[in-house]
Amino acid sequence: MDKPVTNNFTPEFKDFVLKMFKDIQQSEIEYIYRGRVTSDTVLYTLDLAKYNLEQTIEAVPLRHRIYFIMGEGLQNITKHQDAPIKKDLLDNSLIIISKLGERYKIITANIIRNNNIESLREKLEHINELTLSELRQLAREIRKNTVLDNNSNASIGLVEIAKRSGSKLLYKFKKIDGEYSYFYLSIEVSVNKLEKSEELQKQNINYLNEVIDFHDFLNKINVKLIFKGDFSQENIILLLEMLKHQIPESTTSIRVHNIMIEMLQNIEKHGDNIHGIKDWKPGFFMINFINNKFYLTSANYILNDKIEHLKEKLIDLNQMDKQQLSEHYKKILLQIDTITAQKTGLGFIDIRRRSGNQFNFSFLPIDQKISLFIFQATVNY
Repeated sequence: MDKPVTNNFTPEFKDFVLKMFKDIQQSEIEYIYRGRVTSDTVLYTLDLAKYNLEQTIEAVPLRHRIYFIMGEGLQNITKHQDAPIKKDLLDNSLIIISKLGERYKIITANIIRNNNIESLREKLEHINELTLSELRQLAREIRKNTVLDNNSNASIGLVEIAKRSGSKLLYKFKKIDGEYSYFYLSIEVSVNKLEKSEELQKQNINYLNEVIDFHDFLNKINVKLIFKGDFSQENIILLLEMLKHQIPESTTSIRVHNIMIEMLQNIEKHGDNIHGIKDWKPGFFMINFINNKFYLTSANYILNDKIEHLKEKLIDLNQMDKQQLSEHYKKILLQIDTITAQKTGLGFIDIRRRSGNQFNFSFLPIDQKISLFIFQATVNY
């Protein structure tokens, strides 16, 4: 196979994808968004979370409580975010929703001016000192005595999160420069009664620190969209809508959008489900932008006995020039009685044609039966 064109498909990058994908069954909901957070972003994220909550939680009251807390947590970004002079910094906001055992976690990160940190810290510490009845009383007082401006809305949001989650607000500030910092907020809600112990608090702090390191990596490789979880048709539609808000419309963005459709559908239709969960298609997808190139990366499980055939097909497509790809595409389209494997090949041919570059791929063994198929397409800006 010719030398791959991408410059970040390194062992480090493969390890990152493998780590993201590992133990996916234990994270029944895991949504990761790094980018500019707007009201539209919040709505799409909540729609995505709502669909997944409906699939995993039968108890309606619990589902509504988690959904409400998620909504307040996401809106917290728009309420507390300061608009920096360097507008690109707004593209570094972060949303992570995950389920670890019986606990749901919502972690957000947004830009805040350094001179606003102390007042926010005091507010958070005050909320964390209050009992449940005191939180209820404070919420009533804020609504009764205050004209709800942006600052009051932010305050009532934090109080409601603490009240409904039953957990302390875990937070951290990380300095960006002399003027701005990231404000990280970790919210936890338990399916059962929330366990409270020093060991659990230590685990939560460690998890938040891991998220901060992870955020640094996403910023370093300039991630535009990232998702790990169930690749149902409903989730795919929402992801495609979110992409429209992340990349300005252009001929390049149209190509990226079309390639993304092919890659997501490949996971939904052809990814192997090794856990035996009905209608559950686990996968990973990410778009990042480096040196005027978009990198679209997907990962899904594949049975080992399928690898050799797929590898040969991908190698052949990588060796074809533009004219050969066009002729090969037409040839398959004309074959009415084509077998399923050939139909599958149409998507990869389309990706190769639209991207204008060789794609990159790797098969990482999981066990004797299954491997992780990592696939990456590159689009020049």
